Amino acid sequence: MRRSGEFPRKDGVHLANTRLLKDGIERAWNDPRAIEADELLSRRRFSKADEAGLGAVTNTFALRDEALCVVAWVKRMLRLKPGHFQNPANCLFTVSVGKVLSSGKMAQALKSAAGRLGLREEVVYVISLRSGGATAMYHAGFSVEAIQRRGRWASGCWKIDVQDARDTAKDVAERMAAASGTLL
Repeated sequence: MRRSGEFPRKDGVHLANTRLLKDGIERAWNDPRAIEADELLSRRRFSKADEAGLGAVTNTFALRDEALCVVAWVKRMLRLKPGHFQNPANCLFTVSVGKVLSSGKMAQALKSAAGRLGLREEVVYVISLRSGGATAMYHAGFSVEAIQRRGRWASGCWKIDVQDARDTAKDVAERMAAASGTLL
């Protein structure tokens, strides 16, 4: 649930601040056991929501569905371009020529993926990743504090991005019509 602008910036997702772990033990990028990782750790030196100035750490664990698994994708990148991971100044997300992935390219890829899934591309934006992440956490039953911490929101403003699920909206009108009570 990172902000799209965090990736292309100088203080973006650098290899120096990103590690693969296996059972909680960090593996160096050049360690052959890094391919066995089940977790990705990302440290941010600065965070908008970090009042103490300590930075933020995000752990992302492997999923069974590798198509949606960030850890699996990073390990795939490591296998394809191991040399890229030897320079700690390199950013994790780059295009084939080594330039940092721009938010424009990210938006283009997201819209293209939406189109392939049969979704309307014109309603998909990079911010959809943040609001989608908050929405998924909300409907998975996470506490509001956990959502706010994970997304690094300094306030409760994330709540405006959370979308109702179709099944939770199903009986809203029926329950409203059946409500008893008076206004005055």
